[in-house]
Amino acid sequence: MTRAEIFRNIATIEAVAENEEFVNALLKEAESLEKRAANRVGKQTKVQKENVEIKDRILVCLEENGEAMTATEVANAVNITLAKATALLTQLVKAEKVERAVEKKVARFSIR
Repeated sequence: MTRAEIFRNIATIEAVAENEEFVNALLKEAESLEKRAANRVGKQTKVQKENVEIKDRILVCLEENGEAMTATEVANAVNITLAKATALLTQLVKAEKVERAVEKKVARFSIR
């Protein structure tokens, strides 16, 4: 449930609904939240933009290496944390740009 939906639901509670000032304030806040949310649709945050660039570097790294790499090897090669490498590799796998294979309990990533 969004914050806007919460405000709209509170406005319907009988004790609140009887007070026009409360209802108006709640509905105004809900409209404001919905307007801000609509303005954000389709826009990338600074971190999302940075992650696009890092994913491109990961793809280049995997392509240049020619062999499947672990997340740790990718993190070291691209100079990012292991956590970030793992998260971005997972996104690339879901986007079907990278393939994940497990060998002896070790996940390795390669270009599709």
